[in-house]
Amino acid sequence: PGIIWVLPVSANTSITTPILTINMEPWKPPGDSRSLGVALTQLEIEAPDAGWRARGAEAALLIAVLVLVLAATYRTGHYVVPPVAGIAVLGIWGGLLAYGDIWLVRAAPAILLLGLVAAGVTVVRPPTTRFARQAPLWGTLALVAALMLITLGQFSTGDAEAMYQVTLGMALDRIPWQHSNQLWSHFGLGQSQLTMPLYWAGQVWAETTQADAERLGRFCVSLLNQAVIPATALVLYLGARRRYGPGMAMALAGTFLLATPAIPYARLAFSEPLSGLLILSAMMLLWSGTALSTNIRAHPEVATQKARPTDLAIIGAGLCLGFAVLVKPANAIYVPTTLLYLAWVLVRDPNSKGLGLKSIRLPDVIRRSTAGLSLMLTGMLPGLIMVGMYNSIRYGNPLVFGYESEGFTTPLHVGLYGLLFSPGKGIIYFAPPVLLATLSLTALWRSANPRLRAETLWIAVQAAIVFSFHAMWSSWEGNIAWGPRLVLPFVPLLLWPLGALPLTRFTRSAWWVLGAIGFLVAIPGTLVDQGYYFHLHGVFREGTIAEWHMLFTPWWSQIVAHWRFLLTATREPLMRPTLADMGLSPGWDTAVPMALVVLTLLFLVLALNPLAPRTAPSDA
Repeated sequence: PGIIWVLPVSANTSITTPILTINMEPWKPPGDSRSLGVALTQLEIEAPDAGWRARGAEAALLIAVLVLVLAATYRTGHYVVPPVAGIAVLGIWGGLLAYGDIWLVRAAPAILLLGLVAAGVTVVRPPTTRFARQAPLWGTLALVAALMLITLGQFSTGDAEAMYQVTLGMALDRIPWQHSNQLWSHFGLGQSQLTMPLYWAGQVWAETTQADAERLGRFCVSLLNQAVIPATALVLYLGARRRYGPGMAMALAGTFLLATPAIPYARLAFSEPLSGLLILSAMMLLWSGTALSTNIRAHPEVATQKARPTDLAIIGAGLCLGFAVLVKPANAIYVPTTLLYLAWVLVRDPNSKGLGLKSIRLPDVIRRSTAGLSLMLTGMLPGLIMVGMYNSIRYGNPLVFGYESEGFTTPLHVGLYGLLFSPGKGIIYFAPPVLLATLSLTALWRSANPRLRAETLWIAVQAAIVFSFHAMWSSWEGNIAWGPRLVLPFVPLLLWPLGALPLTRFTRSAWWVLGAIGFLVAIPGTLVDQGYYFHLHGVFREGTIAEWHMLFTPWWSQIVAHWRFLLTATREPLMRPTLADMGLSPGWDTAVPMALVVLTLLFLVLALNPLAPRTAPSDA
């Protein structure tokens, strides 16, 4: 009593962030064997340089985005698309800047300077057709670079860790098992195979710089979905441009990116984004034979179409579906309906206004369907063979997938309510624009075009299969994840028919409102590491009271909780490792984000370059 214990405390900070890090060993009072904690009270930190730097970074971002939006609007003639893109950048990049994100703070001067240069080039440079056909690709690459600026850079779930360990097993042990404990994973092999080049890139980077090879390997592998999500938007855009025209294609791709869980999942290392890309690509290849007039919303009956998909398109669709099953065995639920759709397209008389089957003789039906379905199965064969071989290596049986301990144990009505309407996982909250799917499918069905009706049936039947299949699964909620993870691959296909909506005042207003709500949901899903919510609330196991509250109690919803983290300035869920944490010199945390800014603006300029200034406004 009366003795003041003096505790040695070391602290460090920098002018890039006002956050003070205090490092201290566990403290033991003299003559006491216990380790005690210390509560810091009335701690004051004066960091005026950091505060001014943060405000300067925010101002630089605001000015740069505003100038780029004006330049893009001038160049394209679109008075909607550039401002929406600018709001998206400010909503996501600005959120990270407000919390002192080191990459964006250090890159802020480059964002301002190079943004002004890019805007000037966009306005002044005359149009050229040299890169016109590649404009969507340049735009996609710009999006990839922009998303890498906000990369999470790590894994926050056991599923992601397991797939990474399989990548390590193939790289280090030459056997596709979980390297850390040499156990077989029940996840598909496809994503682990695809991340191998990223892993080796991390190893080369680490060897060159004498950094932590293990952490850099994780960092590089975690970047996969930051390319997969933009690629999905590109496939959706290209298919919709051919079907509905460029304005509607931009609206569909933008809705997918900004009003669904797409961007949040770009930062997470799950296999659903890759599954969605492959399934969407397969259907776009099969539907590419239907080239509709840009006036489809007014006159769907005058749509022009080819007789059937080309042989190359059928094989390509099969390759995509086969590899989708390799990525995740549950993706096999997309195969039967697709084969039935293809069989109908192959045997139908293209000159008939109805089903077109009455005038075709049975031998012709067998011949046409056999030939086409053989092409599809030929495309699927590589993926299916690898699935069988992998199962045989793991379990001694090509038809055993490792899920035998799980099963369809959830009552259908419980799972359906959860996936559709529950506040914790309901798709209508996490991807609100899908509410328009019913209206758009009705519009397609009312058309006099048999091919459109067949697509409508495929989407409707496949939706019923997807939601019923996952609703009855024992882990229908797909935790630990953001929203309804298991049905995420089907979201782009639910958006696809929106291009056929009659653009009345009601449908336009509904689309804008639902899109805005979806973006407000996507912001906290993007900025906050979803693993933080589950750890904070102790939601680790199925069937617990905590999980029930998360799924069915509105105030426990992830959406509400993530916004609460943001609005109360809780930093932990936004923290991410820096390259300096991985053994690289601190300069890398300046050089890498600046390089990504350069690439983002360069690809953006290339995407806008073919367009002539002051073109007519688009209907998008």
